[in-house]
Amino acid sequence: MIKKISLAAAVLISILTFSVNVSARGSYLCELYDYADELYEDEIENIERRLEKTSEKTGLNLCVVVNNSIEGGEYTYQDYADVFYEENFGINTDGICLFIRFDPNYVHFSTSGKAQDYYNRHTDSILDSMVSDLRSHDIEGAVDNMCDDLEHYYKTDKMKWLIFGFAGLIIGIGIGIAVLFIVRSRYRKYAASGTVRYIDKSQTNFTESSDVFIRQYTSKVRISSESSSSGGGGSHTSSGGGSHGGGGRSF
Repeated sequence: MIKKISLAAAVLISILTFSVNVSARGSYLCELYDYADELYEDEIENIERRLEKTSEKTGLNLCVVVNNSIEGGEYTYQDYADVFYEENFGINTDGICLFIRFDPNYVHFSTSGKAQDYYNRHTDSILDSMVSDLRSHDIEGAVDNMCDDLEHYYKTDKMKWLIFGFAGLIIGIGIGIAVLFIVRSRYRKYAASGTVRYIDKSQTNFTESSDVFIRQYTSKVRISSESSSSGGGGSHTSSGGGSHGGGGRSF
């Protein structure tokens, strides 16, 4: 418990005291923090522009934080990235936080909200594209590769959903038209079969009536006793209470 509180405090202090630059568009969408002084001014400007471009294309919050003072292991780095994102953009909002640490070298790609649906299954590929640049301390190159991947996967996945949605709409319309024609043809076939119209009601006397059982319909619905759970593969809950996906590795 004390460790979680200390980690949250470290994140908050970092944000309040060491912010390099924040790019605002509406509410904050793009943030870059270099607590390790790894970046030159021109690199900072280039990274900011690229983050803004990718944010506009994907509609996601994007954050990059470089901090060599965070001690711990894989889960500490993961939680640091998760909580850092939450402190800047809110819990379970749509976005990504990229955490980078040198000596020891580690990178963590944290997803939140819709970003989990877009990128969780692509996490390994995204990390692969950054590792080579990070080994040579080329943070700008790594971020640029990450943004290329974010735009690519967002575009392709969105296109797939549009295609599936359009195909489903066409199939639905086709089924609806087919059912309509079938129903209309059946009504036409049996429309003239009634005999009541040929009987003079004034000459008809009913002397006996009775109820005759014809058939019985029974509907059955299975009620499952097991509770279902939702969530993508690799999702977890941070110490701040938000749901996150993604992953990280040493490099």
